[in-house]
Amino acid sequence: MKKFAALIMAFVALICVAAAQESENNPLKLKPEQTRAAIAFGKQFKSRDQFLDNGLKRQKLQISSAWAVDGISKYLLFFTDYDVVAAASTAANQQMRELNDDDVKKLPLSGLLHVNVLLHGRGSIPVARLRANFGGEGPHLVIQMGDTIIQPVAKNFGSDTGVIPPSGPVQISVYNVGNTSYITEHQLGWSQERLEVEFAFQLPPEALQQKVKAILIDTQGKRYPIDIDLRTILHSQQ
Repeated sequence: MKKFAALIMAFVALICVAAAQESENNPLKLKPEQTRAAIAFGKQFKSRDQFLDNGLKRQKLQISSAWAVDGISKYLLFFTDYDVVAAASTAANQQMRELNDDDVKKLPLSGLLHVNVLLHGRGSIPVARLRANFGGEGPHLVIQMGDTIIQPVAKNFGSDTGVIPPSGPVQISVYNVGNTSYITEHQLGWSQERLEVEFAFQLPPEALQQKVKAILIDTQGKRYPIDIDLRTILHSQQ
């Protein structure tokens, strides 16, 4: 019996060590000095809108503009825990207060790469196309690293909060914070002429050290790829 108990304890210890190593090997998991840097960065801005327009400018990539054939502008905004802390710091600065350690502990930090997808149709025909091509279950997004396709581990599509793709691990509760994006503070899902959806990815460290491809997929199976270099667009990788 004692041997069995010892084996169980050893097994639990191995799991704890593996989890700790995974956390240590995750470059998107914030270190104390990165948290302090994110707070200082966020304090440079007077409002969240200013932070989004200027602070995250290089992280917002355009797949197509409203002048595209379908009349739908498509944007991907990449962000990490660093940006979530910086955004909270900006919000605190706007209210003339400091973001303290207790505030940071309340933030939904996960060590994941998040992508905010914003689709906007202007005019009756583009809006009809938007709803026809991205309605229902909404768009899908994958990251391609060489020949490897990385599926999202979570998707927030407004009312379908915390949808986990069948192929993804059921591991996150990060989206159980309502249907509002905690980076843009916009309501996720449909809003008149636009659709906003967020995805979360658990990337291997090597994906952050090379050029990869993000592929947006509509409900008809059409793919909209864009090349990205996470080394140059993410603050946490600088």
